Amino acid sequence: AASKVAQSDGHARAACPGTTSLKELPQLRLAQLPVLPTGNDLLARRQRQQLFEQWSSGSGLISLQEVDAGLAQTLGLAISKATVAAAFQVARQVAPPVADFDEWCLDFNEFGAFFLYLERHLKLMGEIARTEDSEDGLDLAAFRDSAQFLQHLGFQA
Repeated sequence: AASKVAQSDGHARAACPGTTSLKELPQLRLAQLPVLPTGNDLLARRQRQQLFEQWSSGSGLISLQEVDAGLAQTLGLAISKATVAAAFQVARQVAPPVADFDEWCLDFNEFGAFFLYLERHLKLMGEIARTEDSEDGLDLAAFRDSAQFLQHLGFQA
């Protein structure tokens, strides 16, 4: 069953059913990717809290293994362990932990930063796959589309 996750406009929609690997991203449009609860609004925070509680063992921390399993089971995302590990490390740098604990665990504050990194990563990988999958190569129109997409993500292109 597909879970519900927040869209940036605050409304929930069903996540992609099945498992989505990065190899399958060229076949997906960005609008089909699950929208992760990354917003600052109350709905997104509640959805992050719900996922945190659902995936964790109840210790107030969530491990790399718990997040990896939760992404696959709840959101239908099969993401490389290296990507999830990088997201963990970035989350710890951006939102330092409230206490000293294992580097492969996150507290709830870091969990939101983790989702932000993961969302940007998925969008970026989807765009790269889309442009690389083109049979015509990267023409000027595709280049401009990609440049606009990168600017939307905050890159200077």
